Amino acid sequence: MVGQVGEMRIGVVHLQDPNQLIRASALRVLSSIRVSMIVPIMLLAIKESVSDMSPYVRKTAAHAIPKLYRSAQSNVLISCVFKQNIVMSEQSDCDQN
Repeated sequence: MVGQVGEMRIGVVHLQDPNQLIRASALRVLSSIRVSMIVPIMLLAIKESVSDMSPYVRKTAAHAIPKLYRSAQSNVLISCVFKQNIVMSEQSDCDQN
């Protein structure tokens, strides 16, 4: 558990790194941590990463979404928020077209 908290701290810091490989690696590490307490942090990190200018970071964010969903299933409230955010983003995409 202590190692995972350290990984999370490092991962969150590197999500803002100018290097796309560092940002993607930080997101990959963050999404691989299986602690339900960090699900909200993962959700925010993925939300920021899906609109990143780098396609590599966006791809990594897309791969992190199922991991987040599996982690969020145990937490009913987070799962509902996650589903609501997905529906809202799909609706806003439809509104833009």
